Amino acid sequence: MKLGGVREVRLVPVAVVLALVAVGLVALVEKGVPGGAVALGPSPLNPMSYGTRVLYELARSRYATYIATDLEDLARVTGERCVYVLVSPERPVDRAGEILSKLTSGCSEVALLVADEGNESNSLLKAAGSSIYVAGNRVGVVSGGALSLYPNASITLGGREYRVALDLASEVLGGNPVGYVEGLAVVVNLNSTEPVYRSTGVIAAEEVLGRVRVLVIGDGSILLNQVLASNRTEYRDLALGIFDYLCGSSSNCTVVLDSVHYPVLSPLEALRAPLSPADYVYVTIALLAVLIHPATWLPPLLRWLDIAFGYLLRPPLGYATVSIASLYLAFALARSYPYRRDTPLPEQVEEELYVAADVRRAILSGVVKLGPRDFVNLYNIVDAVSVRVLGVRLSSREFPRVLGEYLGGDLAQRFWEMMNRYYRRATGASRRPLVVRWRRVVLGAIEVSEAVLNALGTSLEATYGAEYLLARGT
Repeated sequence: MKLGGVREVRLVPVAVVLALVAVGLVALVEKGVPGGAVALGPSPLNPMSYGTRVLYELARSRYATYIATDLEDLARVTGERCVYVLVSPERPVDRAGEILSKLTSGCSEVALLVADEGNESNSLLKAAGSSIYVAGNRVGVVSGGALSLYPNASITLGGREYRVALDLASEVLGGNPVGYVEGLAVVVNLNSTEPVYRSTGVIAAEEVLGRVRVLVIGDGSILLNQVLASNRTEYRDLALGIFDYLCGSSSNCTVVLDSVHYPVLSPLEALRAPLSPADYVYVTIALLAVLIHPATWLPPLLRWLDIAFGYLLRPPLGYATVSIASLYLAFALARSYPYRRDTPLPEQVEEELYVAADVRRAILSGVVKLGPRDFVNLYNIVDAVSVRVLGVRLSSREFPRVLGEYLGGDLAQRFWEMMNRYYRRATGASRRPLVVRWRRVVLGAIEVSEAVLNALGTSLEATYGAEYLLARGT
C-alpha cells in the first residue's frame, strides 16, 4: 500500500491547553513562592560553604535526624537518647530554658553538642547547669617565633583520638577537658593585641549533669560544609565520631540540628551579605527562581492589565479601541479564507450520452447510432478508473501486468490490446482494424469493460451511473 499523505490531527484543542495552563498558573500563585528565603550562617538549611547541611546528611545516614526551625518542633522530639546540635549561633539563645525543658520532657537522656568560637551559646550551657563556657577569645600556637591562629588540635572521645586543624578557635573553660591544641598555646584576647601565654590550650570539654551530657568544642568551623565536603576525611570522621559517642551507638537515638538561631533572608538581601563565589551562584539561582515564579509576576501583571483595559475602554478612547479591534479581527478572518476560482474536481467526468430513458429507447431502436466518439468516451472512463484503482493508465505497458493480478494474465493482455487497438482506430491514429459497425464494437467493449471493473470491485453502473447500462440494452 502506498501512503498518499499524512494528515495532522490535533487531539487536544488549543482552548483546552490554554485553560489547563491558566489553571496551573492560578494554582502556583495560590501556593506561593517555594523557598523564597535563603538561610545563612551555620544553619542545616544552608547548603552553601558556611552551612551545616552536610553535617545533617552525615547524622541522617546513621540516626533519625531532624531540623528544628522553631522551638515548637522540639516538643515533638522523642527517643531513648536525643542529641541537640548548636553550631556557632548568630542570634542570641534567649530561650535556652525552654529548649532544655522540651528536650528533657520527650527524651530519657539528652546530649548537648555546642561547637562555637563565640559566646552566644553560653546561655544554653548555663541553663543546663554546666560549668563549661566558651571564653570567646582566640587560641593559637607559637612556632618558630611566629604566632598562628590555625593550630592543630587533638580531641579524644570514647578512647578514640581525632586530629584536626582549627580555624580561629576559642578557649573552652570548665568541665572535663577532652581536646587540646598541639604545641605552645597562646590565647589572644579579641579586645587586646597582646597575647597571653598558657602552658596548654583547652578547646573541648565535656560534663555529665544527671540526664544531660554536655560536649563543647571551641570551633564551629570544623563542622561546616566547606570542610566536611572536602577531600580531608578527618573532619567527617570527627563528626561521625561525635554522634556515635553522644548517642552511645544506640539505634534509638534522635539527632536534632538547630536552625532557629540563624538569619533567614530574601535572596536579594542575601546578595548583600559576604559570600563565597559558589555561594553567590546559589543565591542568584534562588533569586531567579523567585522572579520567574508566577506568584511574583502574575498578580502585578493582572492589576496592570486591569488598569490598562480600564483606560482603553473608557469613552471616547474606548470607541476607537473597539473599532480598531473589530477591523483587525475582520481582516484576520478574511485572510484565513482565501478566494479561489470554482473549478471542476479532477475526478469528475462528464458524458453527454446515455442520460435518459428516451436515449435508451433510441439506442435500442437504432435511432441513435453509436460511433467512434462513444468508444473514446468509454476508453476515457476505463482509463480514469484504472488510474484511481490500479495506479496505471490504460495506455501503459504495465497495465496488463497490474491487471493480471486481478483478472489473469491472458485476459488482461487481450483486453489491453483490444481497447488500445480500437482507441487508435477511433481517434484516427491508425486505419486498422477495419470497423463496419461501431455500435457492435462499443457494446462489446462495454460488456468486457464491465467484467474487468467487476474484478476490481467496481462497475460502470456503481462508478458512473445506470445510464451506461442503457447502452448495453439491459
